[in-house]
Amino acid sequence: MNRDGIARVVEQAEEQRAGFVQRGLRLELLTVGWNALEALIGIAAGMVAGSIALIGFGLDSVIETSSGAVMLWRLATDRDGTRRASAGRCV
Repeated sequence: MNRDGIARVVEQAEEQRAGFVQRGLRLELLTVGWNALEALIGIAAGMVAGSIALIGFGLDSVIETSSGAVMLWRLATDRDGTRRASAGRCV
């Protein structure tokens, strides 16, 4: 394969990767929103019902939400690639 062919393949791969990253961002936004809602409802319901299990469930959702926020940051930096290494260490 000549240099032009390789350059075309690399360009197509970069375009495809950008599309995958954008799709990942949308899915992760949905996940973070769902987990945040789950945390609020779980903690509130646990406090109203006096259930430590529901409060624990809500707190677990807070941890999942913070993990999702790091993934959002990672995917956002992956679009331009400038801070990819530092975001990768947090994941």
